[in-house]
Amino acid sequence: LLVRADIAAAQGEDAFARQLINQAYWMAPDNSEILARQLEQFVLANEMEKVLALADRMQKIYPVSTVPAESKAAIFLKRNLDTRAKAEVDRILAVRPKAPVMVYYRAVLLSRAQDRRAASETVMSLPTNFASTNPQFAVQMARIVEDDGHDGVAAAILGKALSAAPDSLDVRLALAAVRLRMDSPQAALLVLSPVQESQDPQVQGLMAKARASIAKGRSF
Repeated sequence: LLVRADIAAAQGEDAFARQLINQAYWMAPDNSEILARQLEQFVLANEMEKVLALADRMQKIYPVSTVPAESKAAIFLKRNLDTRAKAEVDRILAVRPKAPVMVYYRAVLLSRAQDRRAASETVMSLPTNFASTNPQFAVQMARIVEDDGHDGVAAAILGKALSAAPDSLDVRLALAAVRLRMDSPQAALLVLSPVQESQDPQVQGLMAKARASIAKGRSF
């Protein structure tokens, strides 16, 4: 069922994917992977009470898992409850200082607190494969390091994420935008080429900017 849910999500059938995950949960409510996926769905739906209740239940079944605390931190950040998010992050990092998702959330919190340097250094301390294994975080990671002047690092993060999740339009758009800001319009067009027929206004807007930049360069 989870494999079918992944296929449905990849095809844009989010409602069907949620239905399959719900079905899997009712069939095996104590399975750790299914619990994690159900928590992920609740976070995406911004259903805080359901996240907190299920996270507490999972924590009792799997006391060494960081997934419940990660889910709580995620929903708190989504609700802009930064103090509560920080408490979860600090609690886990006190005993598992390299827990990668929590390190990422610490970077987000530092960024929100306007500590750009610390936020950027925290992102860059993450494992090199973190963006590949967690492409859903790549856009925020790139924004954090770019805010501290690390455009090349931002592009590398997004490139890794896009290789892992080539259907992610958000990641593709972010990478194209970074390439444009790095004065690499040809590279931006290359990133956008797989979706160049899309009528998405963001896609067309970035392509227009890239072409205009190329034309301007040729005029000199």
